[in-house]
Amino acid sequence: MNLEELIDTGWQKHATDPHSVAQLLQAHQHLVGNAEQAGNFLRLSNHTIGEHLQDWPQAHALAQSVLAQVPQTTDATNALISLAVAQWLAGDTTAALVTQTRVVTLNPTQPTASLARMTAQIVSGLIANDRVEEGCELYRALLDMASAAGDGSIDRVLAVTSNNVASEMLEKATLNPPETALMLDAAAAALACWRRCGTWMHEERALYLLALVHNKIGQAEVALGHAHAALALIRGNHAQASEETVDEAFLELALAHAYQLTGAAQTSAAHLNQADALASAFADEGLQQWFATERARLPSA
Repeated sequence: MNLEELIDTGWQKHATDPHSVAQLLQAHQHLVGNAEQAGNFLRLSNHTIGEHLQDWPQAHALAQSVLAQVPQTTDATNALISLAVAQWLAGDTTAALVTQTRVVTLNPTQPTASLARMTAQIVSGLIANDRVEEGCELYRALLDMASAAGDGSIDRVLAVTSNNVASEMLEKATLNPPETALMLDAAAAALACWRRCGTWMHEERALYLLALVHNKIGQAEVALGHAHAALALIRGNHAQASEETVDEAFLELALAHAYQLTGAAQTSAAHLNQADALASAFADEGLQQWFATERARLPSA
């Protein structure tokens, strides 16, 4: 197994079998030969070991071990940010600040962007580990940072982070009022940021996320508006779209759920049938499983 195969396998399996992926990462850390590879490796290890297994001390130790074997060039920025995140979430805040300083030293002209990326990853780690109140406070500080920057320099970081925050909240079985507010604010922020820095497909998927979060809290009419707007984007850009069938299938599921919430059973069933028809063409087994999981969440499915 080479490093590229290891990382590809890790991202495919980390959610369903994080222990095995963690073992693979520990056993094959010697494959990391340069700073760029270290960045890719440590992003996966932080996500798997820190966020999924909630073992930040182990993620911290692995990050230190990997970075000890690569040169500290400007390409080490991503790896150092992952190290700082692991240090911070493992409780070693002094070491995290030292590493952050190293990042800024390597990139003296972009300190805000570096700090934003580190902060965004800490937010994701906190929320993934059920430290929602702390994550919410830090996320809102990140929003303030983006507003103060005023130049869109961290829009992409904020878009990805907002998407992740909203998605994490979406997976929770129940939400209290502050968590609900965080989910809605994050989904709205993701859309606003992707509209500024992304493509129409980013915007379409942000609208899909908004449909999901509004369905979750029973705001069906709002969800319908977002889902129909997303479908309109797909149809308006059909000639350019490579994944429109997949996205349409999931949007049809969201519409089926929303119409179900409004009591329009026949319309809901029609959208569910359309979703099934689109999904029947999926060639990828992972997509089929994902669709089946999302479909099973419909109350009457």
